[in-house]
Amino acid sequence: NPSTSKTENNIFNTVNGTFVDGDLQSMAIDGDNGYLVGSKGNKIIMNNINTFQSTSTFNDALLINPRYAAVINGKAYISNWGAYDANYNLTKSYILTFDTKTLELVDTIGTDVGAENVLYNGKYLFVATNNFSGTNTISVINPSTDKRINKIALSSSPASLVVDANSKLWAITYGTGSYDANYNYVGNNDGALYRINPSTVAIEQTINLNANPNGNLVTSSDKKTLFYVVGNSIYQKGISETSAPVI
Repeated sequence: NPSTSKTENNIFNTVNGTFVDGDLQSMAIDGDNGYLVGSKGNKIIMNNINTFQSTSTFNDALLINPRYAAVINGKAYISNWGAYDANYNLTKSYILTFDTKTLELVDTIGTDVGAENVLYNGKYLFVATNNFSGTNTISVINPSTDKRINKIALSSSPASLVVDANSKLWAITYGTGSYDANYNYVGNNDGALYRINPSTVAIEQTINLNANPNGNLVTSSDKKTLFYVVGNSIYQKGISETSAPVI
């Protein structure tokens, strides 16, 4: 509770007498409804966010390794990694949609492999796709037609997406790297921030962070400042600034 600084743990278990089945990957909120995404349980658990009482569950054979959710006009849009092949490579990722009232499957919308974070800006649904640094695109989906209409190519894998005070889309990318002979990860410190025009999907600005960020990106309450994490430190950058803080 931000007003009292009080933290309450195990709120789902306290009310429902059980824990979320499988890993709780993420949660989306639409009005008074919460959508808990269980990545290993392959299910979406709906609950009342005021009481955290579970209200219903969505299951479907196509719900495979779900990641993040957004709710748009009565439909839930769930990013899915999809299944692995025999060599543990992802083969087909997509956005799965279902009706939040009837809990019936509506459609699947193909993306590049590694569908992750989703963001709806009021017009388009943006999907960050990264397959363990093997995919470097953002898919653009029109919810009016449930079709992918475009994709944005970045220099490395996009992680989080946010919208700023000027309605611009920002994406943060992981830095690239590899493992040495001793299995130590050696990063290239080439993570970046991208400012994107959501209407034209043109990249307007690229800011090298000179670091390998962990992928989390959020804004201040007025959406004029970006915050991201590198190692054990939090960095901030104003949306009008043209360079990143020195690491």
